[in-house]
Amino acid sequence: MVHRVVYQRIEKRLDELEKFLKGSGHISMPYESSRILGQLSNYFQYMNDEQKDFYQCAIVACDEKIEWNSDNKVRVEEEDNAKEA
Repeated sequence: MVHRVVYQRIEKRLDELEKFLKGSGHISMPYESSRILGQLSNYFQYMNDEQKDFYQCAIVACDEKIEWNSDNKVRVEEEDNAKEA
C-alpha cells in the first residue's frame, strides 16, 4: 500500500500543473512544464484514473501548445464532429 505522503505529493504537483496550464505557462515556458511533468511521471503508477487522465491531457496540451481551459473537451468534440461531416 502506498503511503499517504505519496498521494499528497501527487496532489501538490497536479495542483501546480493545473495552475501552470491555466496561466498558459506551458506555452510561454515549455521547459518548466517539462520539469513538472517529469516529476509527476515518477508517480504515474500511483495515480488514480482521474489523475492519469488529467496528466495525459496535460502532456498533449504541452506538446501541441494547446490553450488550457474548461471548454477544451467540448471544442475537441466539436472539431471531431466537424471532421466527420
